[in-house]
Amino acid sequence: MTQLTFKQQIMKQYLKEVNKKFKYRPTWVPGKPLKIGDIGILEKGVFSHRGTLDEKGIPFTVRIDESDSDMSYSSEGGVTIAAKLAGKASMPESQLAEGDAGLTISFSKEKATVFKLNGTKTSIITNAGAVGQEILNRYIQNNWEKDWVVITELIEANSATILVSNSKESKVELKAKANVQASEDLDIADAGLGLSIVGKKDLAVEIVAKDGITPLFRAAGIKKKLFGSEKFVARSILGDEVFAEINMTDEEFEGIDD
Repeated sequence: MTQLTFKQQIMKQYLKEVNKKFKYRPTWVPGKPLKIGDIGILEKGVFSHRGTLDEKGIPFTVRIDESDSDMSYSSEGGVTIAAKLAGKASMPESQLAEGDAGLTISFSKEKATVFKLNGTKTSIITNAGAVGQEILNRYIQNNWEKDWVVITELIEANSATILVSNSKESKVELKAKANVQASEDLDIADAGLGLSIVGKKDLAVEIVAKDGITPLFRAAGIKKKLFGSEKFVARSILGDEVFAEINMTDEEFEGIDD
């Protein structure tokens, strides 16, 4: 088994934790842009782009659920988030002045995650059966690579904050813009707060109140089974017998290269 570097361990931990919480594949790196209908390969849990359904001339339809929900997660026992109100005294060694409103996020273990999405919308390919059948036909004709997958479901956030620690001493301070009416309920992912980093220590990932990112997705591809003659059976995440959801497993992460 290949020994993972510390950077790879951070990636593996992030992918596993977020996937376990939300049952979606996390995008790595979290700010990497993805689109519904993207074609790629999954390398140790990471999607690498190879094209699009549009480029391959495969028609697909999309339903967008704009329910505007929020999603949040923090590694258990590894993160403390404290709001500072304008006019309150700052903590020792803090970069937040007395007149500042802001947030301090402290980590007590390495590879810990803070994950907050505001105003999410979900795009889903609705004709997965037809798409999968076309892909299956092309695969049989040697016009589709067996390890290609398609992004069939994608979550986009109006704004997102994602932080990952390098060590148990990692820390970040976020300052809100001057005209914010501060309260104890300062939202770490609220783009309207005008949050900016004024102090940080030992962070592996730092995305703060970024808009339009696509941090979660589901992918589907072909599963091949032989029954005497060459027949190919696959399943769809929507139940059609043409697609197979590609789930995350521990084996994906073995032997990751730099």
